Amino acid sequence: MTPLMLATSLAFAAGAPGATCVLNGDCIDGSHCDGGVCELPGPCAATIRSTGEPVVTERYDYDDELRKVLHERTQEGEVTHRTTLTWTDGVALWKNTTILAWRPDPVDYQRVSYDRLGQHSRLEQGSSPDRLGMVTDFSYREDCSGADFTWTDSERNERGTRVNKCADGLPVVAVTTRTHPAPAETVQTRTYTRESRRLKSVLFERPQGPPVRVTFVRSAAGYQIGERQDIGDDGTIDSESIWDLSCWDIQPDAVRRKAP
Repeated sequence: MTPLMLATSLAFAAGAPGATCVLNGDCIDGSHCDGGVCELPGPCAATIRSTGEPVVTERYDYDDELRKVLHERTQEGEVTHRTTLTWTDGVALWKNTTILAWRPDPVDYQRVSYDRLGQHSRLEQGSSPDRLGMVTDFSYREDCSGADFTWTDSERNERGTRVNKCADGLPVVAVTTRTHPAPAETVQTRTYTRESRRLKSVLFERPQGPPVRVTFVRSAAGYQIGERQDIGDDGTIDSESIWDLSCWDIQPDAVRRKAP
C-alpha cells in the first residue's frame, strides 16, 4: 500500500467509541454518533442519586442488532416506570408505562422512524398505536449534524419548531419556538458546550423555571459513562447518573454485546 493509499484508508477509518464524528457512518459497527461523539448503544444499567430523593436504579436490554428493547426504572424496591420497544422495518414503537399504586397505569405510545443513515426522521406520539396525534418531523442540513424539527397536531397544523445555530458542523445553540397559537414564543433554548468537539454540557433555559445544566461524564477514551444535572446552573450537582457499561465488548472493528 502506497503512503497515499494508507493515508486515504486511515482518513476513512470508522471511529471507535469516544472518537469524534458527524454521522453514524463515522463510527464502527454497534456504535452511533451522538453529540459529535461515537457512543456505545446505551447503558446496561444505571444508578441515579438525587438530592433528597431515594436512589433510583435502571436496567436496559437490547436485541441482537443492539437496539434498545427495554428500559425499567426501580425506586425503593418497586418498579415505577417501564418502556418496551418493538422494532419493525426501521421503526420503533415505544410503549411507556408509569406504574402508580393509587390509579391504573397510564400508558402512552411513541412511534420513532429512522432514515437510511440511522437518524430520526419522524416521531409520533399518542394514547394508543392507532391514535398517534402529535407528529415531529426531523430535517438535517449539510452544514450541521444537529436535527432541526417541526411538530404538528393531529390535524397537521404546525405547533412549533426547533432550529439549530451551528459552527464547524456542530450545533452551538438550539431554539425551540411555539408557533401556535399566536404570538410565537420561545419555549426553550439549549446552549451546547464542547471540548475537543465532544459535547461537554447542555444548558437548558425556559421563560419559566430555573436554568438546568446537564454535564456528560466521559471515559478516558471519550464516550459517555454518565451525566450530572445542576438545577439553577450554580455549580451544585443536584442529580448524578452513573452508567454500568459492562455488557458491551469493544473490539477494533465493532461493538458487540457480551454473552449473558
